[in-house]
Amino acid sequence: MAEVVPFAVPTESDKTLLVWELSCGPSAEDLQRSLFAAFSRFGLLYSVRVFPNAAVAGPGFYAIIKFYSARDARRAQAACDRKLLFQETPVKVRLGTRHKAVQHQALALNGSRCQELANYYLGFNGWSKRIIKLQELSALEERENEETARRLAERSLKVFCALEVVLPSYECSSRGVGVAEEPLDTLQEEGPLLFLMKKKTAQNLAIQKALSNAFQKLSIVVLVAFVTVTSCSALVLRLIATLLFLAFRHLAACGELKTARILRSSALPEPSCTSRAAHGAVLLHRATWCNRVACAAGLCVPLLASHIWRCTSRPVMSGPGLCGPTAITNADILMSSHIVRKKHGAQ
Repeated sequence: MAEVVPFAVPTESDKTLLVWELSCGPSAEDLQRSLFAAFSRFGLLYSVRVFPNAAVAGPGFYAIIKFYSARDARRAQAACDRKLLFQETPVKVRLGTRHKAVQHQALALNGSRCQELANYYLGFNGWSKRIIKLQELSALEERENEETARRLAERSLKVFCALEVVLPSYECSSRGVGVAEEPLDTLQEEGPLLFLMKKKTAQNLAIQKALSNAFQKLSIVVLVAFVTVTSCSALVLRLIATLLFLAFRHLAACGELKTARILRSSALPEPSCTSRAAHGAVLLHRATWCNRVACAAGLCVPLLASHIWRCTSRPVMSGPGLCGPTAITNADILMSSHIVRKKHGAQ
């Protein structure tokens, strides 16, 4: 199985859980903390929101929980439905209602959320950012048109930022830009101290916008292979990874993909449930804004490129969070890193 995890706000119904029959004893803040602790062990959470029941439903609360991964949401629903969790009465957990609605453009995650998602899948030391340029635009405008710039400077402060997100272990990078603006209406009343504070705020906001813009050109494909026989586990992983690799190469030939990098499973957290799974991830660097990466997860090309992948001959071992001798946690089973580049060469 494979799932695309973009750096976007999760709005899909299969990533949303509805939890109800929450007791009315604790406050909404306490319930939110308890729900976050109970469901975060299944995967990274985007949000946990608690609301009071309607008057016709009686006292109590219900909650809406959003995951970044649909697979994590399904695992959480299966494990927590009709369980006690943190209260004396069981709670009910259901996936969001599936319906065909108008698909709007996905909202980009802000900079802090992008960092959280990158740290979860790539590791804290798996990526870094490098600021290329951080400049106040008011100075440039003043040189071009002094009178207009003075009027604009009295009202707002603009800061431009360009940075690069670098994954040194995988030879991949992505650049982004951002512009932030802070009003300066009360500058004359507050003095120069307020100007320095607003300038710092504008710089931080511009950096966060540029970071979010850089991550929008990246997507993560999480690979999960369920196997029950140890002897065929490596073959299953190689087959799934090869099919995905060839699908991504097809997208690269069409100009939709700039690079695709296979990440080792050691960069991903161990699963906390009893499912027997092996994890891997593919980092995608889109060359265009067309978000057609999701279709790659469903492409199946009946070809094997044995020179692409390698696996060790050591026996598969079980690890933390997995049960049974047939569990797959050996990172060496996964493929080595390769880059898919555009037909006309990498930039």
